[in-house]
Amino acid sequence: MGCVGAAAVAALSGCTFVKSRILRILDVSEADSRRRLDLLQLGSCLLAGILVCISVGFFNLPLLLDNQVYFYIAERAASGVAPHISQFDPKNALSMFVSALAIKAGRTIGADDLYAMRALSVAVTVLCYPLLWLLAQRLGASRVAAQLSIVLLSCFTGFSLLGAMGSRPKVFLAALIILTLLAAAQRRSFALGLLATCCFLTWQPALIMLGAAFVTAGASHDRRREWLFVGLGALLAWGTYECYFLVHGALGEQLYQSLVFPAQYAKPHPGLLPALRRVLGWSTQFSLPDLIINVFVVVVAGAWMAVVIGGRSSRSYLAEHRGIFYFLLCAPAAFIFLLIDYQGYPDRFFVMPFAIIAVSMLVAWPLRRWAPALDDSPRAVLAATAISLLAVFVLIRVLPAPRTGFPLSVQRVAARAVGEMLDDGKSVYAIGCPHLLAMNRSDNHTRFGFFPWRVRERFIRLYGVCGYEPLNDKRWPDVVLVSRHDFDLNRAWLKLHYRRADREIFLRQAIRVWELKDSLSGPSATSRFKLEG
Repeated sequence: MGCVGAAAVAALSGCTFVKSRILRILDVSEADSRRRLDLLQLGSCLLAGILVCISVGFFNLPLLLDNQVYFYIAERAASGVAPHISQFDPKNALSMFVSALAIKAGRTIGADDLYAMRALSVAVTVLCYPLLWLLAQRLGASRVAAQLSIVLLSCFTGFSLLGAMGSRPKVFLAALIILTLLAAAQRRSFALGLLATCCFLTWQPALIMLGAAFVTAGASHDRRREWLFVGLGALLAWGTYECYFLVHGALGEQLYQSLVFPAQYAKPHPGLLPALRRVLGWSTQFSLPDLIINVFVVVVAGAWMAVVIGGRSSRSYLAEHRGIFYFLLCAPAAFIFLLIDYQGYPDRFFVMPFAIIAVSMLVAWPLRRWAPALDDSPRAVLAATAISLLAVFVLIRVLPAPRTGFPLSVQRVAARAVGEMLDDGKSVYAIGCPHLLAMNRSDNHTRFGFFPWRVRERFIRLYGVCGYEPLNDKRWPDVVLVSRHDFDLNRAWLKLHYRRADREIFLRQAIRVWELKDSLSGPSATSRFKLEG
């Protein structure tokens, strides 16, 4: 027992020594230690985000799936071609605009377009970690519990993968949701309206963030003033967005593709129970993100039950704590949307910030109630910080690494082969793989370079199963590259006018090459975009 007591005294002395050393290095007094410890925790969050992004790669991470399309749209926007004109796409384009600005900034210093766009996306992904900490600490009022948020975010390996890959709208959406929740918690109505609108301009279902902003403002004592500021923020964001398309002569296409088209071609619903099982992960191999989302559903449902049972006192509490009220409005609405229109795991990024905050607040509640001294103890805060960083390090080593197949260097070889075709004066039509054209700063033969099910349904209604023909000025494309799509809409005209000319470098990326059989295209038109200077 004496040895144990001596060890305990030594450990306590060691903690005191480490604490005094840290405070001396930071050159702060004991009274000022809380603020500096908060800075230390925020720094640990940044470090965790950097570690997670490094673990999935950067320089040789390939562009996969929809990221290829969004990179193409962003590159064309950076070269002066508006979204919805360069590519028919039903998603709002704010994230593509931001990526285009990164590409343009990179060009001023001679940086590669892909790396410039990817650097911005990585920065947004990394910043989600300290932003989540700030939000969890603000809503849960616990520094120790807030540190849990970075561990929970690290469990979503797909988020860090797509963040490092770049140009994925729902990565930007997650960051905007966190910022919007922070604005609500800090009672900044103008910023709330602006950021909530930016969420919508990134992905249309996030319109619920703006609707909830007006409801939250209506709970204020000075509701007219709050509504005014929320509306002014929304008007600034939305007006600026629409002015861009108006100036570029693309307003009609933007309104049709992002508002009318999604409403016309609604996704068939599989039923409530299958959708619920899929969103909660019950129909697949259960994972840590699934567990987090399941706990989130229980926490939000329990919170609303408490609000209903609590009556007037609960309503008064929510009126005073606008951040929590706004959270409780948006969180179930985002989850209900997934039950209506869940397409794949990136869609869950919509509820990911809400789920992480819900679990962090669940942990914060007993800590505030039974152990409030933990948040005032530098030892406890330092211990929580160290444990969370260790947990993040273990997670990135233990969790299965997402598979990306071939490296980026292979895609660049294929892009150079496409560049040679363009240099020879051939027109290239890329279906499902327009990133190869973006790497050459080139337009596609037509703007229909991606055929998700909604676009396919529209073309079948307009032209019939085999009626679509990719003519541009009455010319057929000289070369057609087909990836991710092999359905009747494309087969008829391909088999009639083209012959297979596959090459190993394309086949390795599941891209099939078709060459025109004769001179149906007439004089070739060069589709390479000419940069000034």
